Order: sequence, then C-alpha cells, then structure tokens
Amino acid sequence: MAKTEYGRFCSSLRKDNRICLYRVEPEHIYLRQLFVQPEMRRRGIARRALEWLRQNAWGVRARVRIDVLVGNHSAIEFWRSVGFTDYCLTMERPV
Repeated sequence: MAKTEYGRFCSSLRKDNRICLYRVEPEHIYLRQLFVQPEMRRRGIARRALEWLRQNAWGVRARVRIDVLVGNHSAIEFWRSVGFTDYCLTMERPV
C-alpha cells in the first residue's frame, strides 16, 4: 500500500458492525475513522478493534494519531479512556 492511501480494515470486523480506515505515515499511523454502529456501542467493540489493529495490522509504530471534533464529548472521553492524550487543536473559520 502506498503511504498516502488509506488502508481498509473491514472483513473480520463486519460481524461486530465496525469499520476502520487508517493511513500509514512514516512516523505514525493516522487513524482516520473508527466507526461502531450506535446500537452496538458501549460493548467494548472499538476497544477490541484497536487492540487487534495494534497487534496484527500496524506492527511496530511509535504512535497513532486521530482527529476528534471538539464538540464530540463522548468520542473524546472514549479516546482518552484508551490512552490517547491531547496533541494539537486545529481551528478554522469561514473565508
């Protein structure tokens, strides 16, 4: 896979209604999306998916980076609960 393409990890995760998109960068993994259907949330599915990815798909990498919308408080709480810490804040405004 080219470094700028997104890897798809879906086949063994579909049974738990989850999808993950990520990109391998030279110094980190950029986790673009980890989605669990709303009715399947709070069952440990995303936590298990992250563990599987760490052990089976990503290999030895120094870090994983994600983006979370500042208003998505439940997502921020989840990511912090699995060990992520604040790294940067991206701001925008209309032109």
